Amino acid sequence: MRFLVIVSALFLTLSCSDSEVDVEYPNGITKPESVSKSGGCGNLEVYQYINETSAIVVNINANSVQLTKKLTEFNLTGGDENISISYLIAGNSTDSIYFNFCNDIAYPNMGKNKVYKAHAGNVFVTASKDLKKGEVTMYKVTIRITDVYLKNMETNESIFFSEIIYWDVFVGWFPG
Repeated sequence: MRFLVIVSALFLTLSCSDSEVDVEYPNGITKPESVSKSGGCGNLEVYQYINETSAIVVNINANSVQLTKKLTEFNLTGGDENISISYLIAGNSTDSIYFNFCNDIAYPNMGKNKVYKAHAGNVFVTASKDLKKGEVTMYKVTIRITDVYLKNMETNESIFFSEIIYWDVFVGWFPG
């Protein structure tokens, strides 16, 4: 009888491991009432226009960070070279191109953006499939950034975003 109790307890413990729990995408991020259009590419860059002259960009080195359906949280305080958030404001020249996301063409009239880099905040990521580090395949991500503080190192100006959600964005392919 004691053998049966031990075997049953062992079976229950092993059968409930996290790796066997089926998680549905997107995990842990609620779809907002209004979804802002976002784009993405590579392994991994997502961007969202705040207005016609500014955009906020999240870059994650998916070769070093394992992405899964299960929600993963990153804290930007203290710095993590595998994750960066930038806020870009276009210059004011009408004959220049300021945003060239996911394009490997260098245009001769590329303008210079005013750049703010995140130094604090949280990033939550869920992928449409469980990926191995460095795996190159097409997939979708949903990313939520919260309490993000960004600073322009040239002017010392700061900007704060309480929350931005990149909903169900295709990434994983490389342009060219």
